[in-house]
Amino acid sequence: MVPQLTLSRSLGHLQRAASGLRFAARRGFATTHPEVCVIGASVMDMIAYADRIPKVGETILGTGFNLGFGGKGANQAVQAGLLGTRTAMISKVGEDSFGRDTVDNFKRMGVDAAHVSVSGEGLPTGSAAIMVDKEGSNSKANAFLMISPATFFFCSALLLL
Repeated sequence: MVPQLTLSRSLGHLQRAASGLRFAARRGFATTHPEVCVIGASVMDMIAYADRIPKVGETILGTGFNLGFGGKGANQAVQAGLLGTRTAMISKVGEDSFGRDTVDNFKRMGVDAAHVSVSGEGLPTGSAAIMVDKEGSNSKANAFLMISPATFFFCSALLLL
């Protein structure tokens, strides 16, 4: 059973994050004030490689497997950070190893992760299962994105702003 998150809790997190950024700007903390602030999803991509995409119900031998950090918002924040732009990310991750690794990755890539919150509800980080064939194509029919309830309620709160 998945614990229920309240929308007001996610909305409250967004309001606190925005308030913190405004406070830093008013106090003249130029080094902590981001030039780019990204609000979006952070997920873990699980990429399986094989000569071909299997048919429904079929098991085939794979040729490789990788884990990678993903999410449209997370990818934008990391690229901005790698380009040397002061970047902050506002997101929510699960209370698991994928969530901890995601926050650590943001820091390594030069992204301020102070406003990436970790779900205190025991919910997982979102993930995407992606299959890639030998031509480098992935099949939309075989890609599966698991949006965690933590991410879902966080993003739903954004729509209310």
